[in-house]
Amino acid sequence: MAGYIVFIVVGIALIYLGKVTRTKGFENLNIKRIIEKNLVRVGEEFKVVTVIENNKWFPISFLTLKEFVTKNIKYTNSHKSSRNGNDFVYENNYSIGSHERVRRTYKAVANKRGTYIISHMECIIGDMFGFSYNNKEFRDYKEILVYPKEIDINKIKFDCKGIQGDTIVKRWIYEDPIFIKGVRNYSPESRMKDIHWKASSKLGKFMVKEYDHTSDIQFNIILNVQCGKVHWQNINEELIEKCIEVTAAVAKSVLGEGIPVGIGTNAMLVSFNGYCKSDIKPSLNSLEKILQFCARVGYDIQTSLYNYLKQNVQSFSTNSTYILVTPYIDEDSENLLFKLGKAGYSIKIIDVSMNKALKNIRGIEKIVYEGVIQ
Repeated sequence: MAGYIVFIVVGIALIYLGKVTRTKGFENLNIKRIIEKNLVRVGEEFKVVTVIENNKWFPISFLTLKEFVTKNIKYTNSHKSSRNGNDFVYENNYSIGSHERVRRTYKAVANKRGTYIISHMECIIGDMFGFSYNNKEFRDYKEILVYPKEIDINKIKFDCKGIQGDTIVKRWIYEDPIFIKGVRNYSPESRMKDIHWKASSKLGKFMVKEYDHTSDIQFNIILNVQCGKVHWQNINEELIEKCIEVTAAVAKSVLGEGIPVGIGTNAMLVSFNGYCKSDIKPSLNSLEKILQFCARVGYDIQTSLYNYLKQNVQSFSTNSTYILVTPYIDEDSENLLFKLGKAGYSIKIIDVSMNKALKNIRGIEKIVYEGVIQ
């Protein structure tokens, strides 16, 4: 009889403890995630640490945590996951003592460029018998920037009769020089107008002028994500990604020559606070800043290419070279670019269209992207 009474008392105590755990379990319970490295490249491994703190006197015998993560970021060492729309759900069970902190470390990999905000977690606390439970959502906002693939510009194929991308950039840098710092031997990519006839006659072979650029020269890259006549329709993510990779490669090459780079886009930039607009930003002298900018480029379009050019044309300078990386140019933009070129602005176009479809604009050099050399 005494044993039966003890069994009942213990049962009641356990039921009571289960009820207290369910109803009071979320009090003084903190859940957060730590991103050990939030600036990463596609395919680069990084760590995400989930921390659960039970800051109260009684333990939690049964806690299930569901972590929602975008499909483009995968936890490589998690054994239990499921799909929920565009998210993966990683689910783990915990038993946490009083005033205890539990950490779980995931190895993660991002498989696509972009800006990702992870926040949503669902916590379920139940009794030890699994008969009943309560749940609560936790929000812990973390931003992860995934850089575009870094491609050596010499690995990018352009329709320039064998001239490499790095050579194209250098030619653009020195094509409108102020200072001649010397002469060098003629090479196949040299221009006839750069031949130094006096030095060639004296040395008995062709010599070309070697130029130095002015100290205030600057390159500005305009990244257009409009893919068709109606700027907010027909978004081609594959073409936009190619434009972003070309933009990053050109910027890296120009920065390698010691020249500041400005960059702007008519795409909306994804940020922690939502979307923001982009004007042409001057003097981004850090490749890291350029890559961060490229990581934030979204597929939502702020405005058409024509409107974007009109909005920024007042800031154009004749000391700068403007490189338009684009999959599409409408007729109004063609006319505006022609007028800008005629007015003395140095404008170049990199054609990243599907079928080399962009028209030639008189007075403006155009080169066609033909892919990456493997």
